[in-house]
Amino acid sequence: MTRTIEAKVAILGKQAVGKTSLVTRYVHHTFSDRTPSTIGASFVTAKIDVDGWECRLQLWDSAGQERFRSMTQMYYRGANAVVLVYDITNEDSFKDIDAWVQELKQNIDMESTVLLLVGNKLDLAPGRRQVEYSRARDYIKAITGDESAILEVSCRDDDGVADVFYNLANRLAHRQQEQDGGEHNEHGGLLGDGRPRERQDQSGCPIRLTGSSPWTASNDHTNEDQIKEYREAFSLFDKDGDGNITAVELGSVMRSVGQNPTEAELQDMINEVDKDGNGTIDFGEFLSLMARQSSDNNEEEELKEAFRVFDKDGNGFISAAELRHALTNLGEKLTQEEVDEMIQEADVNGDGQIDYDEFVKMMRGDKPSAAPPAAAQPVAAGRR
Repeated sequence: MTRTIEAKVAILGKQAVGKTSLVTRYVHHTFSDRTPSTIGASFVTAKIDVDGWECRLQLWDSAGQERFRSMTQMYYRGANAVVLVYDITNEDSFKDIDAWVQELKQNIDMESTVLLLVGNKLDLAPGRRQVEYSRARDYIKAITGDESAILEVSCRDDDGVADVFYNLANRLAHRQQEQDGGEHNEHGGLLGDGRPRERQDQSGCPIRLTGSSPWTASNDHTNEDQIKEYREAFSLFDKDGDGNITAVELGSVMRSVGQNPTEAELQDMINEVDKDGNGTIDFGEFLSLMARQSSDNNEEEELKEAFRVFDKDGNGFISAAELRHALTNLGEKLTQEEVDEMIQEADVNGDGQIDYDEFVKMMRGDKPSAAPPAAAQPVAAGRR
């Protein structure tokens, strides 16, 4: 009997180490030398079958979020696993890993979190390596007690990328098996042969924020892979196969694909969709609900906390001076022109500053009503 694990996985690391490339190479089987900076977070899912477990990995790629490092915890909060990525040809990117580890120690339970260290750009190692494998191995062993929690990969050559996610799935399955009191690998590493019996479909969810500046964003709409995944979940509860589920089962279906509506929200959805009051919902109605529900996944309090980081004087607005000051403290050196462009792109009402509503729209990827200036068009930032 196949058992299921749903795990939130946060992918962290310094800008341009290849976090986005790691995910897109595995999930979409593609690679680009000029991957645009990812803003906010990109969320995709990957399903892997391993030793009787179906591991559904919810991959949160925080690429580009270094500009807003104080806000990144909204993406790794509640994570079951964290993948720390560095560039083996960049010493600073490896040093940055320790800063992430210290931050994680303050915000999550490290004992219950699977931690994996990944060194990217292996294809550039000859002649350009700055971080030796043995050094990274010793570091992760000191943190986790496990010297095998380190992999080196090349996203460009697709070398070792799949192993990262197979390794992750095995570790999560092993941990769940331990908690269930079942048999397990005594070394705490891979289960079985370390490979999945079947690699299932991967699908993107519409929380993908991409672009070159902190304000540039785009929302992906429900695609064919998502529809397939939602139909799969729908069919689990459509016992008689008549194309309908009862309203009572709606909450269970939504939670099975990663949504978490409140009871009040769930009742509103049922009332809106179930027009004739017969207590059943067909797939078309279910699909429209899922697309709408997944488009707004941020928590209000976390957004307010993030806004306060920039609004230093607490007057309810982020000025150009406050924005530049906050980003400088976070290690981002920007010219006044760059700061002005960022403000202009997010400033919907044109008052020269960003209020909370504009900030929320920016973070959630809502497009501004006014077209952004030509200077703010995406500029690709190299990733591997």
